[in-house]
Amino acid sequence: MAIDTTFWRDLQAQFRELHRGGEVWAINDDGGHWGVGAEPEGNSESADHLKTVFCSLAERAGIAAGAPKNSDALEWWLNLLDGGQNKLCMKSLAWRSADYCVKLETRVLDLEMRPPALMKTARRGYRCEVREWMARTGDLKTVEQAAGRLFVSYDTLKSIMSGKGKLRCSESTLKSVLGKIGCEP
Repeated sequence: MAIDTTFWRDLQAQFRELHRGGEVWAINDDGGHWGVGAEPEGNSESADHLKTVFCSLAERAGIAAGAPKNSDALEWWLNLLDGGQNKLCMKSLAWRSADYCVKLETRVLDLEMRPPALMKTARRGYRCEVREWMARTGDLKTVEQAAGRLFVSYDTLKSIMSGKGKLRCSESTLKSVLGKIGCEP
């Protein structure tokens, strides 16, 4: 399935509609896993229904946003929404998800509209930026731990950090990692 601006626009509308049904939230446990809960607005929908619909939409969004195979696409999506801030609780997840869909729609539009010759060439060597992000998180001591938190392989993160050799990941993976650590390419 090709992911285009229509996909993200439709998913955004579904998340916004879901937000009208009540509050969807997530709590992060000490192991870094998210538990999702919901509170319906009035008697419009049950909490189980809100949670189920949100999780289905979020899983679809996670897959489309690049969740690696054999990973939990829902967790992947929630980590994107968290933006590497390691929050213990996130509220208004349907609304946040809709906003993130707008961001991803814009990225797709940018890739579709910008001629390849004008695209910025990726800089190499983000070692300082990755190390600063690791220090800010406070609980990442090794590059291997950081790679796990960023949902990329150890080799991919080492390649992004290194200013030598050939980059061993796609430009979209590079942009995703840099976005999570709060760095612009």
